[in-house]
Amino acid sequence: MQIIEIPTEDMQTSLQSVAAVVMPFSTAMNLGLYPARDSLVIEDGHSPYAGILAVKDKDKDAPWVSQLIKAYHSEKVKAFILSQFNGSVRRPW
Repeated sequence: MQIIEIPTEDMQTSLQSVAAVVMPFSTAMNLGLYPARDSLVIEDGHSPYAGILAVKDKDKDAPWVSQLIKAYHSEKVKAFILSQFNGSVRRPW
């Protein structure tokens, strides 16, 4: 087996001639692939590459931060993520 790096713009044509491809979510979506449906494996929401919501240290105890976290963890946001990304984005909460 040989592992080679393929430029993002060549991934679509390479899919026909390689055994496997590792690609970021955005590339998969741009190629019409849905990781939840089309992947052999997928990282969970605890991946070190997961998105991070951060605030300045001086703001960490501000009331709006807890409101932001509560909103981010809401059922409305959960439903949006599931529908927008067809179940392909894994949430760590």
